[in-house]
Amino acid sequence: MEILHTKLKNVPAASRLELLVYAAAQEVPVVLKIVTNAGSYYYGYALNVSGAKMGGGVMLFQVINQQNGATIGILHVDISSVESVEIAANNDAFQILSLGWVQPAQSYTVSGRLDVKRSFKTLADTINQAYQLQLKEPEMKLPEDGNALNRIIKLTQIIQQTIVEVLKEEDARISWQTKYAKLIFLDSENLEVKEKAIYFIFIFHSVILKLLKFRQSN
Repeated sequence: MEILHTKLKNVPAASRLELLVYAAAQEVPVVLKIVTNAGSYYYGYALNVSGAKMGGGVMLFQVINQQNGATIGILHVDISSVESVEIAANNDAFQILSLGWVQPAQSYTVSGRLDVKRSFKTLADTINQAYQLQLKEPEMKLPEDGNALNRIIKLTQIIQQTIVEVLKEEDARISWQTKYAKLIFLDSENLEVKEKAIYFIFIFHSVILKLLKFRQSN
C-alpha cells in the first residue's frame, strides 16, 4: 500500500467526469462505488457517459449486487450529482486513477521461435484478409532468449492491432499499397534502410544487459 501511495503522488488528480469517462470506455467493467449528493450510494460500473464535451455529463450506471452480478437496476444520473467515486479493491487503482497513462509492469514468459513465426504469419494474414493487400510476413533475425521471443510476440500483436486501425482510413491504404509490401523487425539500435519497408526496432538485448549488470551490482 505504501508503494501505491508513493506512485499516486506523481499522478495528476483527474476530475470525476474524466474518471467516469475513462471507466466507461474500458472493455472489462471497472467496479466503482459512487455516492450521490443526496447521500445514496451504489456499487456498479459506468455503462456510458454522454455530454462530456459540453462540460456536463450524464451517466448510465449498471448497479451490481454483493456477488458482483448485474441487477435490473440501471441509474441515469447527472455527473454533477455524484459526490464521490471509490474504486473497488479488485481493480488496478493506479492505472485507473492515471487514466491509463501508467500501465502495470509487463512480464514475459518463455516462447519459442516457432511461436514468433506463427505470430508473424497471423499479422500478415489478418491485414491481407481485411484489406486485400499483399503484405509479406515480417522479417527478423530472432534472438535466442525465450523472454525476448515472448516480448516480440506481444509487440507484434500490438503492431497488428495498430496497423488494422490505421488502414481503416482510405488514404492510409492507398499510401501503403504504393509504397510498402514488407515489415522488417530489428533487435538493434542501428537502423540501416536498404529497401522500401516499414521498420520496427525491438531493442531487447540492452534491457537484458542492464538487468544483468543490476543483479551483479547487488
